[in-house]
Formats: sequence, structure tokens, C-alpha cells
Amino acid sequence: MRIEQWRWSVNRGWDPGAPSGIGSAASLALVFGTMGGLRDRAALDELRWAHPGVPVFGCSTSSEPSPGSQSLAASIIRFDHSEARLARARVAGIEDSHAAGLRLALALPSWGLSHVLVLFDGLHVDGAALVRGLTAALPSGAAIIGAPSWDRERPGETLVVGGGAAESGIAAAVGLYGKQIRVQRGSAAFPFEIEERPATAVAEPDNDVLRAAAV
Repeated sequence: MRIEQWRWSVNRGWDPGAPSGIGSAASLALVFGTMGGLRDRAALDELRWAHPGVPVFGCSTSSEPSPGSQSLAASIIRFDHSEARLARARVAGIEDSHAAGLRLALALPSWGLSHVLVLFDGLHVDGAALVRGLTAALPSGAAIIGAPSWDRERPGETLVVGGGAAESGIAAAVGLYGKQIRVQRGSAAFPFEIEERPATAVAEPDNDVLRAAAV
């Protein structure tokens, strides 16, 4: 497992920026940040351009360093023995949350699925109903770890990134495939902690562990 940390600001753009050392060999790009940063379509487009075909997944978080700032942090991950698949669902309203969970689950291939990471608009999606829908259609051995998007400076709006532009009113999920993957719940600013253990299945003290970078 290899990880690159990228940071974006409105004045400096992405650092280190393209060309990426991982590039198209990446398995997953996690991006978290401010509402202003996520609204910058060019910033997300550049991240996708530097990692063609790689799922881009993230949301607005509580990690703004100062009110009104525009910043993003991305963790570019390359798994050695695992894969990631992305699914996205538009949620028509709170009452559509369970059905949206079903749609997300059915969009993810079931063979080899070990974990499902879920991010959703915390203002327009019932998280409990969404997870019930996912649970109803996912393989019994798949672990679900989810988190709502939110923004402490603008509590009336949140954004989720599910492959394209950051949007409100959606839920997105990443399926992780492989026996070496381990995922733990993080904090509001760091929703997931992801680890890929060596194929030997013996835990080593220097295993790479990802904590999605805060802005």
C-alpha cells in the first residue's frame, strides 16, 4: 500500500500536484475539505486528470482551519492486493433514503466485497435508513462504515463527492475488495482509517495506515 498526500488552496492550487508519483496506478482518491474548496470544479477536475479512471470520493468536513477558507486535502492510495469500486445515488428526499441504500448496494459487485465506505448528505438523507437499505442488499460479510457530510461554518448545506462534481442531495459508496483490507471509523474530520496488510496475513508493526488528511 502506498499513499500520497495532496493539499489544495485557492492561492496555490494543488501541492505537490501533477504529475503524481502514483498517477493512474492509484486505487482510490479520498478528498475532504471546505465548502469553498469543493465548489471549485477546476480543483476536482485537476485531481481526476492526474489520476485517470480512479474513483474520487469525499465530502465537506469539520476541518476548516478558519472561517471562509477554501482548502482541500486529498489522500491518493494505491493498494497492492485490493481494489476499490465507486457507486453514487441521487436521494430524492428523506423518504428515499432506504431505496437509495438499495441502489448503492446493487451497483457494487458483490464478489470479494469486504468493506463499504459510505458518505451522504447529512441534511437530506436519513443515515439509518440508508444503512438499512445497504444491509438488505449487500453480502452478509461486508462491513459498512458511514459518515454524513457537514460544514460547521454553513450548517444549512453540505457536499458529497461521488466521482464527479461535489453535490448536495446524494449518497456515495466505495466498495473495497480484498482480504487484506482493514477499516476503522475515524473522526468527523477523518471519517475513515484504512489499512492494507501484507499478503502474508501477518501484521507487521510498520504497516501503512491511512488517516484521511485533514485540511
